Order: sequence, then C-alpha cells, then structure tokens
Amino acid sequence: MKAQEILQNTLLEAGGLRLQFHAFYWGKFELIEVIESKGYSFFAEATSPALERKLSFKGSQIFLHNNEVSPILLAKDLRVFFNNFVDYAKMRIFDARPSYTKLFSPAQMYVSDFSDPEDFEEVEAYLKIIEGMNAHFGNIYGIEKILGEEDGDKKRIELHLRNSKHTVILTKELFDIDILNALTGILSEQYNIKETLHLSIDTQMRMIILKLDSQALKEAHKMGLIV
Repeated sequence: MKAQEILQNTLLEAGGLRLQFHAFYWGKFELIEVIESKGYSFFAEATSPALERKLSFKGSQIFLHNNEVSPILLAKDLRVFFNNFVDYAKMRIFDARPSYTKLFSPAQMYVSDFSDPEDFEEVEAYLKIIEGMNAHFGNIYGIEKILGEEDGDKKRIELHLRNSKHTVILTKELFDIDILNALTGILSEQYNIKETLHLSIDTQMRMIILKLDSQALKEAHKMGLIV
C-alpha cells in the first residue's frame, strides 16, 4: 500500500482527531497538507519549532529531511509509525518507538545512572560512568586505576590499564563526547576492537552508552538514536 493511501485511511479511522506521531527517535511530528517538491511528497513536520525536520514519501518509502545533505530513508512502509495510539484532548498520538532492550543486547548497551549532562561539570561523574561502563562490558579496558582532576573548565582523566596509561583532557562544560572518542581509540589501537562508543538518551532521559559495530551504528543513526 502506498503512503498516500495509508495517510487517508489513518485520517478516516481517527474520525476528525488531529494526528501526531513519533518517527522513531527523531521526535514527534504532525501532519501537514501534502506539498510536492523535488520529487518528494512532504506530509509532516516536527511539532517542536526548534527542530527543522520534515517527512516525505515516494511511493511507499518514507524519508526524513533534516540538515543532512541527502534525505534519510527511515522506513519502507508508513504503517510502522501508526501503531500504539492514545486519544487525548481531540488528538490521536501514535508512539510505536521500539524499546532500547528490543533494539540492543546487553553487550551493546550500558545504561548509566546519569540523566543530567550538567552532572559532568564535575570530573567525578566521568570517573563513575567510565568505571560503570567498563564493568558492564566485562572489564573491557582492564582498568587498574582511574584518576581525575579539574582546573576550571579543564578536566584531566588518567586511565591506568594493564599494559598502558592514557591521559584524556576534556574542556566542555557539560558531557564532553571527546571522552567516548578517546575510549573508542583505546579499544581500536590497544585491543583491536572495531566497535565504537556513542551516547544516546532513552525515553526516561537516562544517558546510554552504546558499543556498536558499523552495521548497528548505521541502523542507530537511521532511527535518530545517536546524540
């Protein structure tokens, strides 16, 4: 079934209610009057004015238009978004986002105790999340000791591993993604592990560390899961 038919059927079933839906983890969208442009049929836009995102279809395929050079193919069937709805205040809201536990195995995902990036104004938060992640992934780094110190906005972390020592300097006020880049580099250079580390935020606003191979990373990017 083509996307245009699915839209028409979904609107009929809603009986005049406004429709909003989650497009995976890219945010919540609402329907707009279909606009044809450059071969795409634009049918929805993000409900948040801060997000300049629109959705379009070509036949049955659904695309996200973001700040990317090219549109992102999200799905091959629009019906994937129109499940699990609730009706509230003259509005029908669909939320068919798959849970993190369905998307990732424990070997791919560390759920941290942190939900506020401001916690990382203190170096101690970095030490805790590194220690927790290392333990969750089976002492993957072989950490023998981890030290941290801070001087204003600059944070210095020393990792003493089984066969080496590494120093990471962080300068951002909130969570600094450079820590994951540095830890990924250690996995690659010292242990020849090709998986990479990435930050994600789940629906409970918990900070999640994902350890993904290239294919899993591609899928996570497509679903809007990578911060």
